This record gives sequence, C-alpha cells and structure tokens, in this order.
Amino acid sequence: EQYVTESDLACMAATADRHEALLCEVRDRITGRLILFNALPTYDRIGNALSIALNDRAKAICHRSGIGFLDIWDKVSDPATGGLRRDLMAKASEDDTNLSEHAIPLMLDALRALGVAGAGVAADIKSDWRHVFEFPVSAGGATRIGYDADVTPMNAFCSDKVAASFIADAALCPLLPIIAALPEAKVLMLNVKDGFLPIALPPGSAAQVIGVCDDLDALHAAERVAALAGRDDIALVADSDTLPLRMANRSFDLTIVNVHPETVTHDLDRVEALLRDVSTRMYVALGSANLFRDRLVPPALASSQFHRLGNRHLPSKWQEYRLFLFPQNKASVA
Repeated sequence: EQYVTESDLACMAATADRHEALLCEVRDRITGRLILFNALPTYDRIGNALSIALNDRAKAICHRSGIGFLDIWDKVSDPATGGLRRDLMAKASEDDTNLSEHAIPLMLDALRALGVAGAGVAADIKSDWRHVFEFPVSAGGATRIGYDADVTPMNAFCSDKVAASFIADAALCPLLPIIAALPEAKVLMLNVKDGFLPIALPPGSAAQVIGVCDDLDALHAAERVAALAGRDDIALVADSDTLPLRMANRSFDLTIVNVHPETVTHDLDRVEALLRDVSTRMYVALGSANLFRDRLVPPALASSQFHRLGNRHLPSKWQEYRLFLFPQNKASVA
C-alpha cells in the first residue's frame, strides 16, 4: 500500500520554502495586494495528502510575510472521497481538477474574507468560454479562474472555440517558414475573431503584427486571450467604417485573411474594403475548401497552392479548412 513518507513531507516543505523569496519580491514590487491561491484537491489520495502539507507550509509563509492566502480546500473537497467535488470540476477531462464557473460563489466568499472582493459583487455573473473566465472583484479590477465551461471529452471537438484554436496551431506549420523568409516582417491579420491566430505566432517571429478584429466584442475577446498568454507585442484593433481610411497607403510583407465558415460573405466584403488601398507582398487566406471558387482568385490557383488544416474530428464546417497561398499580385479582392 502506498503511503506518505517523511521524505515526501520534507519535499513539500522545501517546495514551499523555495517560493518564499519569490513571493516576497513580488509583494514588494507590485502596488496591489498579493494573494496566493491554495493547491486544489485531486482524485489521488497520496496527491491530496502532499497537497495539504504543501498548503499548510505555504499558508504559514504567507502569514509571516504579509501575503494573503486564499484557501478554499474545505469548500471544494468532497468529505466522502477527499477529492475535488465533481459538481465543481470543469469536466474537460475525466479527472479534471480545474474549477468550473460553479466555484465563483466560493471564490468570492474567500476573496471577501481577505478584504479583496467588494461586498456588492454578484455571484451569478454570466461567464463566457474564453479558456478562462473573469469576474469583477471591485470597481476597478477583476480576477480570472482557468476553466473550460461545459467542455467534456465527448463534446470538445464540437466547439467552435476548440476548432479555431486547433486551426490556429495547424496554420503555424506553413506560416512560420514564410514569415522567417521575410526579414523584419510586418504582418497584417484580418477578421480576427478570438485572438488564437495572433498569439499562435511565437514572440519575435515578426517585427510587427497587427490584428484587425471584427468588432469591439471580438477585440475584447482577443485582448483577453493575448493578456492570458502574456503577449503585449501584438497590436489589436476593432474594425470600423473609418478603418480603411486609416489603413490607406500602409504596406505589409504578409497579409493573413481569416474567413470564418459562418460569416464568409461578411469576411470577404471586409477584406475587400480594408485592402483596397493597402499593399502587401504576399497573401495567405484561411478558409473552407471551396471558399475561392467564385471570389478572390481563379479556381486553379486556389486548388494548387494550399495546406489542409482541418480533420475529420472537427465539426463538419471546419473539416475542409485550408490555408491558401497567394504570391504578390496574384490575389484579387475585387
């Protein structure tokens, strides 16, 4: 039978102690208040015993260092099993130990006890799936909890968000060599929906990346994804009636056009408007297999230079998604 040894407990203590200097440095550098979140229960008896030891040591460090320790272990653990309560798990996998949106009230209570969350913050705030959810804790601040709302192993690939994230990663294989061949590349991305494609490009891979989002809602979603990824090197802007005029006479080495399967006409119309007075050395477009049969380029060109991105596991509208390559002056948006 497995059991926790003295050596295991010493390892947990040493792990917590190694973080003390870092925590104190961060505490002294920031203007706000530093809060350390406790390790959450798992579904492994030994893992839980070690996590409790780690939390106890970390809590002691926080108390003597003037750092808040957010401890909801007793609230989220199942008394019968000792593991994370199944009604609070995100369910992105069978034994997911991330919290779902149902944990918001418990988080708020703990934050209020620490004097961080405002008393008037509602616990039933609607949250959208953005890889994380965010809810306000005061008039001027918010917090995030990582979770995948209502995503399970059975329905994960039915999600447009999952599909878009998968497509963005798959597009990197043909995109990175193209960008690498363009010294100090200036990259323009059009019809950015959620921020997955811009942040998929590694930092420093291009001298400039500008992402044009569909509207303000898309801009806010993309900004959250970029912030979560720690990316401040991407310029994100919202599309508007005046944007074509502001973009006029700009030049780019590579323009990436994203055409969502549900908004094909809108996306291509916006591309036409935005690129009317913009020059670019090379176009890349992401869209369905028959996307350019009647628009943008002749069928022969569209069918001869593409990389398949989708697969049979994605929703049907994404399965034939492709990346099309257009040399300079070969693509027409008229």
